[in-house]
Amino acid sequence: MKKLFILFFAITTIGANAQNDFAPIGAKWHYYSEDYSSGWQSIYILESIGDTVIKAKTCKILRETDILKVPDVAKIDTTISSNVRYVYYENNKVFWFKYNNFYKLYDFDAKVGDSWEVPFEVKCGYQSNGDSLGNVLVEKIDTMTINGQMLRRIYLNKTTDSKVNIPIVAIEHIGSMGNIFPVCSLLLA
Repeated sequence: MKKLFILFFAITTIGANAQNDFAPIGAKWHYYSEDYSSGWQSIYILESIGDTVIKAKTCKILRETDILKVPDVAKIDTTISSNVRYVYYENNKVFWFKYNNFYKLYDFDAKVGDSWEVPFEVKCGYQSNGDSLGNVLVEKIDTMTINGQMLRRIYLNKTTDSKVNIPIVAIEHIGSMGNIFPVCSLLLA
């Protein structure tokens, strides 16, 4: 039986400047998953490495690296993907540049019952099988304290017709606890 274990760890400073920012340069997110039956491990690292302007919006450049650890004689780590993504933060919302458009990824001013369209990636095992669009729905909102800062936390789930990998729990100025970007994972049996 396959089990997926995801550990979220964000190395970021939440301070006075973080109140008006998302993904400050130097911030890193580490996600870990493991298939216990095969021993395969995946380490997904996302790092904010700079700024750029897209369609008159100042965006953060996020470099992502996905490292696959396959149990074999050589114990070799294989980088299976490395690319960049672009996000910007405005009015308590995080937007993702995908398909030559900006899509709302998180809305920390949303109310319970609000929904919006997000892009997501379809992954089968460790291979990307394309992209699509889906809808998320705000089910719950609360707050939590990190480093002395009170931050909003939103709980998102899919709408009935959506295939986004849900649920998503996102924390203001940090992002999702499972993956910053929505993924529909289809693990190989």
